[in-house]
Amino acid sequence: MSRKNAVKIKVNDSESSGYFFKASSKDDSFVISSKHGLCSRQSDCEEFLDNVQNCCRLCTQDLNIDNISFEIEGNKKLKPISYFSLENKDIVITKVDGVSNYPLRIGKIEKEKYYTYGYKSKCDKPGRILLNEPDLLDGICYFNICSDATPELIEKSEEYYGVSGSLVFDSPEKDVLTAHAVITTNETNNDLGSEILHDIDFKEINNFFGCEVFLGKKLQFQLDDTFSKNFSKIGEVLVSDKLQIEIFISSYKGIPYFNLTPIADALIQSKFYYVFGNVSRSDHINIIAASNIILNKSHLEPANKLLTSKLTESILSAPHIYSTSIDDNNYHHIHFKQMTSGDIELIISCYGGGDDLPKDINGTLTELLHNINTYNLNKNSIIERSFLNQKFTDAQCEILYEIFFERLTDSIDRISLLHVIPLDHYLIKDKSEIKNEIITIVEKACQELDSNILDYLEHGISINLLIFPTNNKDELSGLMQRLINNYE
Repeated sequence: MSRKNAVKIKVNDSESSGYFFKASSKDDSFVISSKHGLCSRQSDCEEFLDNVQNCCRLCTQDLNIDNISFEIEGNKKLKPISYFSLENKDIVITKVDGVSNYPLRIGKIEKEKYYTYGYKSKCDKPGRILLNEPDLLDGICYFNICSDATPELIEKSEEYYGVSGSLVFDSPEKDVLTAHAVITTNETNNDLGSEILHDIDFKEINNFFGCEVFLGKKLQFQLDDTFSKNFSKIGEVLVSDKLQIEIFISSYKGIPYFNLTPIADALIQSKFYYVFGNVSRSDHINIIAASNIILNKSHLEPANKLLTSKLTESILSAPHIYSTSIDDNNYHHIHFKQMTSGDIELIISCYGGGDDLPKDINGTLTELLHNINTYNLNKNSIIERSFLNQKFTDAQCEILYEIFFERLTDSIDRISLLHVIPLDHYLIKDKSEIKNEIITIVEKACQELDSNILDYLEHGISINLLIFPTNNKDELSGLMQRLINNYE
């Protein structure tokens, strides 16, 4: 798509290149190019003709967009509407009346190999130039041309007229391309100079055009919050800056305390086979396999493990990525949470037990923290067990997969742990004060937390401990089994 979106730019007798792309938040379309490529004063600008350093980067000359011709493959014209000239950059972004279907993402220069598509002067088709060995200096990146720089024995200084304004990309095998720089100058020997893009002021550009121009790594998505409506938060305990305990109960009253049937039904309706399934199988096969896990492997407590994933997803706004096999000794779910900064936090969620609360918490946390470095993202599991394409657009998945694959060796940022309190294990003195009774149980358990665990948390890992009381330990499992049998 980079070849098709390359733009040939003509201003008077000069020619340059650009790139045609779609805004990330609206249907507006733009052309990004060099500033001097749109300037009508190239032929009589003394500073430009004398190659004064940074003259185009610092230039504040108004551009006459009426004199500018944008043309893409197929001789299709794009009419310029308005433009934004970047301060201290030889870059201009022009809003045009054409319609592009391809958004553009901006990235840092961190690899060794790149490429660009541009129109050489007097050529009516864009060509590809392979680039490598990036050399960064004061916001400028110098790329070495690894294509044959002197085809037909033409001098390089003449051969690359018109390429200015071309975008530099890292990989063509993506639905959403990532641009890293704009070619601006023809340097000595075998180099092309370019303006880097990752340090531009996105906010200023977005404010000018009234939309998000570039597709950032900050995803715009809406999580389904219907599952969280089955729960009511009745209290929390902030044990330390790194350990927060939150207590949730069913939103539905029942006998003797709560009705969990709506929760069991919500778990089934939430496409629970995404948690237990494999993307290589059809939905029908996954539903059968997941149902068999609930029905025939109750000793592994799959219902409570499923609840762990769904609660973490809804309470922490952390979409589920994948889960390990139900038979795995260290069974866990992997989630991601997008922070306000746009950064991605990796979270594992685990079911901690439903017997003795203080003992379960200490035992589970000790084991988790001891093995924390083994809970990295697994590439094969992402490919085989992730149903992200069912929840997000192709463009969003492209971003997510790139982020995840870049973080395969990174440590987990947070643990989400679910503990069930089977109330039939406790002496409830006053059933009318059941909420206070539950909070008291949790507060007493906090007093028995192992101090070594709290000390270990100072190394950086954070924990969200979710507490959920049930009437009895196996209640949720029994309800899900009954509902599945009824559906069949």
